[in-house]
Amino acid sequence: MIHGHMSRAAAALRDFAEAVIELATSGTTTEATFYPALQSLLTALLRERGLPFLVRANTAERRAGGGADLPDLALYESSGDYAVLLGEVKTPRDEIDELARSIERGDQVGRYLAQTGVVLLSNVRSFALLIRDPAFQGTGPVPPAARRLLAVVELWPSRAALVADKPIAADAVEKLGELLEIAVTEFAAIAEPESLARILARLARRAKAGLPAKFSQAVQPLLDDFARHHPPSRRPARAAAAAGRRVRDRPARSLRARSAGRELAGTIEREQAEAEAVLGSVSDEALAQALAKLETAVTRIQVASRAR
Repeated sequence: MIHGHMSRAAAALRDFAEAVIELATSGTTTEATFYPALQSLLTALLRERGLPFLVRANTAERRAGGGADLPDLALYESSGDYAVLLGEVKTPRDEIDELARSIERGDQVGRYLAQTGVVLLSNVRSFALLIRDPAFQGTGPVPPAARRLLAVVELWPSRAALVADKPIAADAVEKLGELLEIAVTEFAAIAEPESLARILARLARRAKAGLPAKFSQAVQPLLDDFARHHPPSRRPARAAAAAGRRVRDRPARSLRARSAGRELAGTIEREQAEAEAVLGSVSDEALAQALAKLETAVTRIQVASRAR
Protein backbone atom coordinates (compact mmCIF):
# COMPACT_ATOMS: atom_id res chain seq x y z
CA MET A 1 0.00 0.00 0.00
CA ILE A 2 1.45 3.36 -1.09
CA HIS A 3 -0.09 6.78 -0.43
CA GLY A 4 0.67 10.44 -1.14
CA HIS A 5 2.29 12.21 -4.09
CA MET A 6 4.14 9.73 -6.28
CA SER A 7 6.66 9.67 -9.07
CA ARG A 8 5.92 7.53 -12.12
CA ALA A 9 8.02 4.73 -10.66
CA ALA A 10 6.18 4.94 -7.34
CA ALA A 11 2.86 4.85 -9.19
CA ALA A 12 4.07 1.78 -11.08
CA LEU A 13 4.95 0.10 -7.77
CA ARG A 14 1.47 0.90 -6.47
CA ASP A 15 -0.09 -0.65 -9.57
CA PHE A 16 2.22 -3.64 -9.23
CA ALA A 17 1.16 -4.14 -5.62
CA GLU A 18 -2.53 -4.02 -6.50
CA ALA A 19 -2.07 -6.52 -9.33
CA VAL A 20 0.05 -9.09 -7.50
CA ILE A 21 -2.05 -8.99 -4.32
CA GLU A 22 -5.06 -10.02 -6.36
CA LEU A 23 -3.10 -12.71 -8.20
CA ALA A 24 -1.53 -14.10 -5.02
CA THR A 25 -4.93 -14.86 -3.52
CA SER A 26 -5.86 -17.13 -6.43
CA GLY A 27 -5.15 -20.81 -6.03
CA THR A 28 -4.50 -21.30 -9.75
CA THR A 29 -1.86 -18.59 -10.17
CA THR A 30 1.51 -19.70 -11.58
CA GLU A 31 4.77 -17.75 -11.82
CA ALA A 32 4.01 -16.85 -15.45
CA THR A 33 0.85 -15.06 -14.30
CA PHE A 34 3.04 -12.46 -12.58
CA TYR A 35 5.20 -11.71 -15.64
CA PRO A 36 3.16 -8.77 -17.05
CA ALA A 37 3.11 -6.97 -13.67
CA LEU A 38 6.84 -7.53 -13.19
CA GLN A 39 7.58 -6.38 -16.74
CA SER A 40 5.61 -3.15 -16.26
CA LEU A 41 7.30 -2.38 -12.94
CA LEU A 42 10.83 -2.96 -14.23
CA THR A 43 10.13 -0.89 -17.35
CA ALA A 44 8.95 2.04 -15.23
CA LEU A 45 12.00 1.84 -12.96
CA LEU A 46 14.38 1.85 -15.92
CA ARG A 47 12.64 4.80 -17.58
CA GLU A 48 12.67 6.77 -14.33
CA ARG A 49 16.46 6.48 -14.27
CA GLY A 50 16.99 7.02 -17.98
CA LEU A 51 18.44 3.54 -18.49
CA PRO A 52 18.02 2.47 -22.15
CA PHE A 53 16.89 -1.13 -21.81
CA LEU A 54 13.86 -3.15 -22.88
CA VAL A 55 12.16 -5.64 -20.57
CA ARG A 56 10.81 -8.83 -22.11
CA ALA A 57 9.08 -11.86 -20.65
CA ASN A 58 9.18 -15.48 -21.82
CA THR A 59 12.04 -14.82 -24.22
CA ALA A 60 14.53 -17.28 -25.71
CA GLU A 61 18.33 -17.05 -25.67
CA ARG A 62 20.49 -19.37 -27.76
CA ARG A 63 23.17 -21.34 -25.94
CA ALA A 64 26.73 -21.41 -27.22
CA GLY A 65 26.68 -25.23 -27.24
CA GLY A 66 23.28 -25.49 -28.91
CA GLY A 67 19.73 -25.30 -27.70
CA ALA A 68 18.13 -22.32 -26.01
CA ASP A 69 17.54 -20.89 -22.55
CA LEU A 70 14.11 -19.54 -21.69
CA PRO A 71 14.52 -16.86 -19.04
CA ASP A 72 11.37 -15.67 -17.32
CA LEU A 73 12.47 -12.05 -17.76
CA ALA A 74 15.30 -10.41 -19.66
CA LEU A 75 16.69 -6.91 -20.13
CA TYR A 76 17.80 -6.13 -23.65
CA GLU A 77 19.76 -3.25 -25.13
CA SER A 78 17.61 -0.67 -26.90
CA SER A 79 18.04 -2.44 -30.25
CA GLY A 80 16.49 -5.55 -28.74
CA ASP A 81 19.26 -7.79 -30.09
CA TYR A 82 21.43 -8.42 -27.05
CA ALA A 83 20.37 -9.52 -23.55
CA VAL A 84 22.37 -7.87 -20.77
CA LEU A 85 20.48 -9.30 -17.79
CA LEU A 86 18.46 -12.49 -17.38
CA GLY A 87 15.83 -12.99 -14.70
CA GLU A 88 14.35 -15.93 -12.83
CA VAL A 89 10.91 -15.65 -11.25
CA LYS A 90 9.15 -17.78 -8.66
CA THR A 91 5.86 -17.39 -6.82
CA PRO A 92 5.49 -15.57 -3.47
CA ARG A 93 5.49 -18.96 -1.73
CA ASP A 94 9.19 -19.42 -2.58
CA GLU A 95 12.15 -17.84 -0.80
CA ILE A 96 14.88 -15.82 -2.49
CA ASP A 97 17.76 -17.67 -0.85
CA GLU A 98 16.34 -20.99 -2.09
CA LEU A 99 16.02 -19.57 -5.59
CA ALA A 100 19.66 -18.42 -5.42
CA ARG A 101 20.77 -22.01 -4.77
CA SER A 102 18.41 -23.59 -7.30
CA ILE A 103 19.68 -26.19 -9.79
CA GLU A 104 16.25 -26.86 -11.30
CA ARG A 105 15.74 -27.21 -15.06
CA GLY A 106 19.26 -28.33 -15.73
CA ASP A 107 20.78 -25.73 -13.41
CA GLN A 108 19.09 -22.87 -15.21
CA VAL A 109 20.18 -20.20 -12.72
CA GLY A 110 23.77 -21.44 -12.94
CA ARG A 111 23.68 -21.23 -16.74
CA TYR A 112 22.30 -17.70 -16.70
CA LEU A 113 24.98 -16.63 -14.24
CA ALA A 114 27.71 -18.09 -16.44
CA GLN A 115 26.29 -16.24 -19.43
CA THR A 116 25.84 -12.72 -18.04
CA GLY A 117 27.66 -12.66 -14.68
CA VAL A 118 24.55 -11.37 -12.89
CA VAL A 119 20.98 -12.68 -12.56
CA LEU A 120 17.88 -10.87 -11.38
CA LEU A 121 15.85 -13.01 -8.99
CA SER A 122 12.28 -12.36 -7.86
CA ASN A 123 9.62 -14.15 -5.89
CA VAL A 124 7.29 -11.20 -6.60
CA ARG A 125 7.50 -9.93 -3.01
CA SER A 126 11.30 -9.50 -3.18
CA PHE A 127 13.99 -8.75 -5.77
CA ALA A 128 17.66 -9.71 -5.62
CA LEU A 129 20.89 -9.60 -7.61
CA LEU A 130 22.80 -12.86 -7.79
CA ILE A 131 26.44 -12.63 -8.90
CA ARG A 132 29.29 -15.05 -9.45
CA ASP A 133 32.01 -15.32 -6.84
CA PRO A 134 35.08 -13.58 -8.34
CA ALA A 135 37.23 -16.49 -7.14
CA PHE A 136 35.29 -18.94 -9.31
CA GLN A 137 37.25 -19.70 -12.47
CA GLY A 138 35.34 -22.73 -13.71
CA THR A 139 33.44 -23.17 -16.96
CA GLY A 140 29.83 -24.10 -17.49
CA PRO A 141 26.99 -23.38 -15.07
CA VAL A 142 28.03 -21.59 -11.88
CA PRO A 143 27.48 -23.98 -8.94
CA PRO A 144 25.51 -22.86 -5.86
CA ALA A 145 28.69 -22.65 -3.76
CA ALA A 146 30.09 -20.01 -6.14
CA ARG A 147 27.00 -17.79 -6.15
CA ARG A 148 26.62 -14.65 -4.04
CA LEU A 149 23.52 -12.59 -3.25
CA LEU A 150 24.73 -9.05 -3.73
CA ALA A 151 21.58 -7.11 -2.85
CA VAL A 152 18.02 -7.90 -1.81
CA VAL A 153 15.07 -5.50 -1.81
CA GLU A 154 12.10 -6.83 0.13
CA LEU A 155 8.63 -5.44 -0.50
CA TRP A 156 6.80 -7.90 1.73
CA PRO A 157 8.55 -10.29 4.18
CA SER A 158 6.13 -13.15 3.50
CA ARG A 159 3.28 -14.24 1.26
CA ALA A 160 0.91 -13.60 4.16
CA ALA A 161 2.10 -9.99 4.40
CA LEU A 162 1.58 -9.56 0.65
CA VAL A 163 -1.95 -10.98 0.70
CA ALA A 164 -2.80 -8.81 3.71
CA ASP A 165 -1.64 -5.74 1.74
CA LYS A 166 0.88 -4.73 4.38
CA PRO A 167 2.54 -1.33 3.69
CA ILE A 168 5.61 -1.23 1.47
CA ALA A 169 8.58 0.75 2.78
CA ALA A 170 8.72 4.34 1.51
CA ASP A 171 12.25 3.86 0.12
CA ALA A 172 11.38 0.68 -1.82
CA VAL A 173 11.19 2.47 -5.18
CA GLU A 174 14.61 4.05 -4.73
CA LYS A 175 16.16 0.76 -3.63
CA LEU A 176 14.66 -1.16 -6.53
CA GLY A 177 15.88 1.44 -9.01
CA GLU A 178 19.34 1.33 -7.48
CA LEU A 179 19.37 -2.47 -7.68
CA LEU A 180 18.61 -2.38 -11.42
CA GLU A 181 21.15 0.36 -12.04
CA ILE A 182 23.87 -1.63 -10.27
CA ALA A 183 23.02 -4.67 -12.38
CA VAL A 184 23.31 -2.93 -15.75
CA THR A 185 26.14 -0.49 -14.98
CA GLU A 186 28.48 -2.59 -12.85
CA PHE A 187 27.98 -6.17 -14.02
CA ALA A 188 26.17 -6.47 -17.33
CA ALA A 189 28.19 -6.67 -20.54
CA ILE A 190 27.02 -3.88 -22.85
CA ALA A 191 27.87 -4.19 -26.53
CA GLU A 192 25.74 -1.42 -28.03
CA PRO A 193 27.69 1.89 -28.23
CA GLU A 194 24.55 3.99 -27.83
CA SER A 195 23.56 2.20 -24.62
CA LEU A 196 27.08 2.47 -23.24
CA ALA A 197 27.22 6.19 -24.06
CA ARG A 198 23.93 6.87 -22.31
CA ILE A 199 25.00 4.94 -19.23
CA LEU A 200 28.33 6.76 -19.08
CA ALA A 201 26.54 10.08 -19.45
CA ARG A 202 24.24 9.17 -16.55
CA LEU A 203 27.20 8.16 -14.40
CA ALA A 204 28.91 11.42 -15.33
CA ARG A 205 25.86 13.42 -14.29
CA ARG A 206 25.73 11.59 -10.96
CA ALA A 207 29.44 12.16 -10.40
CA LYS A 208 29.08 15.83 -11.29
CA ALA A 209 26.08 16.20 -8.95
CA GLY A 210 28.13 14.67 -6.16
CA LEU A 211 30.91 17.24 -6.43
CA PRO A 212 30.94 19.84 -3.63
CA ALA A 213 29.75 23.36 -4.36
CA LYS A 214 32.83 24.73 -2.61
CA PHE A 215 36.06 22.81 -2.34
CA SER A 216 37.11 24.67 0.80
CA GLN A 217 34.51 22.77 2.82
CA ALA A 218 35.13 19.47 1.08
CA VAL A 219 38.86 19.47 1.77
CA GLN A 220 38.65 20.82 5.31
CA PRO A 221 39.22 17.33 6.82
CA LEU A 222 42.43 17.09 4.78
CA LEU A 223 43.56 20.47 6.04
CA ASP A 224 42.78 19.45 9.63
CA ASP A 225 44.72 16.23 9.17
CA PHE A 226 47.66 18.20 7.78
CA ALA A 227 47.57 20.48 10.82
CA ARG A 228 47.62 17.52 13.22
CA HIS A 229 50.60 15.85 11.58
CA HIS A 230 52.73 18.93 10.89
CA PRO A 231 53.94 21.08 13.80
CA PRO A 232 53.28 24.81 13.41
CA SER A 233 56.94 25.51 12.83
CA ARG A 234 56.82 23.34 9.72
CA ARG A 235 53.81 24.98 8.10
CA PRO A 236 54.83 27.28 5.22
CA ALA A 237 53.23 30.53 6.38
CA ARG A 238 54.29 30.23 10.03
CA ALA A 239 57.71 28.96 9.06
CA ALA A 240 58.19 32.05 6.93
CA ALA A 241 57.16 34.28 9.85
CA ALA A 242 59.53 32.45 12.23
CA ALA A 243 62.35 32.78 9.75
CA GLY A 244 61.67 36.49 9.54
CA ARG A 245 61.94 36.89 13.32
CA ARG A 246 65.21 34.97 13.45
CA VAL A 247 66.83 37.12 10.78
CA ARG A 248 65.72 40.59 11.78
CA ASP A 249 69.20 41.81 10.93
CA ARG A 250 68.44 40.77 7.34
CA PRO A 251 65.18 42.63 6.56
CA ALA A 252 65.34 42.02 2.83
CA ARG A 253 65.19 38.23 3.35
CA SER A 254 62.31 38.63 5.80
CA LEU A 255 60.33 40.67 3.29
CA ARG A 256 60.89 38.03 0.65
CA ALA A 257 59.61 35.32 3.01
CA ARG A 258 56.44 37.24 3.82
CA SER A 259 55.92 37.98 0.15
CA ALA A 260 56.34 34.30 -0.68
CA GLY A 261 53.70 33.38 1.93
CA ARG A 262 51.22 35.87 0.48
CA GLU A 263 51.96 34.64 -3.05
CA LEU A 264 51.36 31.01 -2.01
CA ALA A 265 47.99 31.89 -0.46
CA GLY A 266 46.99 33.79 -3.59
CA THR A 267 48.00 30.87 -5.81
CA ILE A 268 45.85 28.45 -3.79
CA GLU A 269 42.84 30.75 -4.06
CA ARG A 270 43.30 31.16 -7.83
CA GLU A 271 43.66 27.41 -8.39
CA GLN A 272 40.52 26.71 -6.37
CA ALA A 273 38.55 29.29 -8.38
CA GLU A 274 39.84 27.89 -11.66
CA ALA A 275 38.92 24.33 -10.63
CA GLU A 276 35.40 25.35 -9.68
CA ALA A 277 34.98 27.28 -12.95
CA VAL A 278 36.15 24.31 -15.03
CA LEU A 279 33.89 21.85 -13.22
CA GLY A 280 30.93 24.17 -13.65
CA SER A 281 31.47 24.43 -17.41
CA VAL A 282 32.12 20.76 -18.18
CA SER A 283 29.32 19.16 -20.20
CA ASP A 284 27.87 15.73 -19.50
CA GLU A 285 29.33 14.47 -22.79
CA ALA A 286 32.82 15.63 -21.85
CA LEU A 287 32.55 13.98 -18.45
CA ALA A 288 31.37 10.77 -20.11
CA GLN A 289 34.38 10.84 -22.44
CA ALA A 290 36.68 11.44 -19.50
CA LEU A 291 35.17 8.51 -17.60
CA ALA A 292 35.61 6.27 -20.63
CA LYS A 293 39.26 7.27 -20.96
CA LEU A 294 39.79 6.73 -17.25
CA GLU A 295 38.24 3.26 -17.45
CA THR A 296 40.51 2.39 -20.40
CA ALA A 297 43.56 3.61 -18.51
CA VAL A 298 42.67 1.61 -15.41
CA THR A 299 42.16 -1.52 -17.53
CA ARG A 300 45.57 -1.09 -19.14
CA ILE A 301 47.21 -0.63 -15.75
CA GLN A 302 45.54 -3.79 -14.45
CA VAL A 303 46.63 -5.78 -17.50
CA ALA A 304 50.19 -4.47 -17.18
CA SER A 305 50.27 -5.32 -13.47
CA ARG A 306 49.15 -8.90 -14.13
CA ALA A 307 51.78 -9.26 -16.84
CA ARG A 308 54.62 -8.41 -14.42
